Amino acid sequence: MLVEGIRPLRELLVSESPVLAILVSPEAAEIPEVEQLLETARHRAELVATVLPDILQSAADTDSPQGILAIAGMPDWSDFEPVERDPLILIADRVRDPGNLGTLIRSAHGAGCNAILVSRESADPFSPKVIRSSAGSVFHLPVVRFNWSNPPSWLDGVDVYITEAETEVTYDEIDWTRPAAIVIGNETEGVSKAAFAHADGTVGIPLASSLESLNAGIAGSVILFEAWRQRRRQ
Repeated sequence: MLVEGIRPLRELLVSESPVLAILVSPEAAEIPEVEQLLETARHRAELVATVLPDILQSAADTDSPQGILAIAGMPDWSDFEPVERDPLILIADRVRDPGNLGTLIRSAHGAGCNAILVSRESADPFSPKVIRSSAGSVFHLPVVRFNWSNPPSWLDGVDVYITEAETEVTYDEIDWTRPAAIVIGNETEGVSKAAFAHADGTVGIPLASSLESLNAGIAGSVILFEAWRQRRRQ
């Protein structure tokens, strides 16, 4: 994984992900916040190197890098199974926009999700853009790639709810304290037919105006924090 930005780097360094290398420009190394990161990095990374700005630019994904980036090992969650009795799962179904997927991951982290399932047709959850959009939350909870043709066996014991614009059941009518999964679909096409085959119900978000729908990142966040509100009151 290529990790850019001070905040995602800070989250990487306090996670369990292996850190292979940290590259920093001489100018950035003098910034107090970066100095603190480097102090931690020297105990975590296999390599910490000061490089010329043009070398850093060639390695970066952004047009204007902040002067420091990391290369980290990919996590392997292929054998993940939730150990919680009543897990809360986010499922991203064909969410192709990296900004939306990163927002969903960040909200899932903040709302106490136990894991995130990401369909193979979605954006890569460990791409630089998703990592930046998640503000490093992607390092703090299991993120599992999967196919609906072969979903994890433990999903059978979880109530799967699909978000849909036109449905009579609103998101705040659901008992989210039970084992539950929230499916967020594609930005323009919605949830796939394959996802519906595994669904236990649909939920919607009532809107106060003629607006058709919210974008994937916001819609998912609204429902996730309703689930967190209910679970906090248990």
